[in-house]
Amino acid sequence: MGACAICARAGIANEGVHWSYGGKNGPEHWGALDGANAACSAGAQQSPLNLTGAINADIPQIGIDWKAGGGTVVNNGHTIQINVPEGSTLARGGKTYDLLQFHFHAPSEHLVEGKTFPMEVHFVHKNRESGALGVLGVFMTPGAKNETFASLAAVFPTETGGKASVG
Repeated sequence: MGACAICARAGIANEGVHWSYGGKNGPEHWGALDGANAACSAGAQQSPLNLTGAINADIPQIGIDWKAGGGTVVNNGHTIQINVPEGSTLARGGKTYDLLQFHFHAPSEHLVEGKTFPMEVHFVHKNRESGALGVLGVFMTPGAKNETFASLAAVFPTETGGKASVG
């Protein structure tokens, strides 16, 4: 498992508009789908990213304080999203971000040197003061069975709009 910290502005397309990863609503069209998505065609901080040319950088450490358990699993039509209760945080560069939700991409949304991973999890946080989003992306590869993930996956709703509570 590898981690990719994307703790700036999140490249998340407007949730009120139908978007996809291909075709007429794919990434190359996100900026035109809704005015709120303008950065998707005009900026350099949008998804999907192809991470290339790794360097040894001196960046602030990421502090993670996530609490175990609880939340609501939602099939939002694009992915499975788990909305979490208050109390979990991520700290970076003197700023604290509250964990709102995490969701999955299979295969990964982002690439490393042009290659995808079997899965990527985005942990979406929000700064209380500025409202800025901080997203921690984690690349996943198959490995030994993880009972916690298996119990979570067992309640993933199969229909769009479906919900389930997790303890």
